[in-house]
Amino acid sequence: MYNCCANSLPYPLFKPEAEWELAGEVNNVCFPSGHALFADTLYIYYGAADEQIACASVSISALITELLTFSVPID
Repeated sequence: MYNCCANSLPYPLFKPEAEWELAGEVNNVCFPSGHALFADTLYIYYGAADEQIACASVSISALITELLTFSVPID
């Protein structure tokens, strides 16, 4: 038997906050379109308001720690 768990954050990893993410062709939207992993940093490339492109980054070890905080066992 395997012990498994489901992991998800109770909040978005990132969301529109800057003015250029909030207003554009499609308002209030950020959509990931690619990623790159270098050492412990995950870079997420995304479109914002359907008019801009940007990059957000997060520490993989910090993200895993946060995900494990909210894990739910699956029977």
